Amino acid sequence: MDRRDIKSILRCPYKDILEYLLNTVNLTDKELELIREVDIKGYTEEHIAECLDVSPRYVQQQRAKAYKKLSKVWKNNHLVELILKELREE
Repeated sequence: MDRRDIKSILRCPYKDILEYLLNTVNLTDKELELIREVDIKGYTEEHIAECLDVSPRYVQQQRAKAYKKLSKVWKNNHLVELILKELREE
């Protein structure tokens, strides 16, 4: 599973399913917050860094860690595969 697949899932219109899938991954509170703010709500890394009083590099690093965890857990997940298939057909 690559970054493009993860980004597609994070833009999934099925918010309840997305929350379920996020909860299947052992993300830290900070990683989850950054995924929600940047990937789901659409704020820029720079904006979130400013709001949290951290560097943009910190935001990038935390999101990269989160993406690795998401990729590892979601790689062979049947539900994720079904959602990706449906999103590709739209």
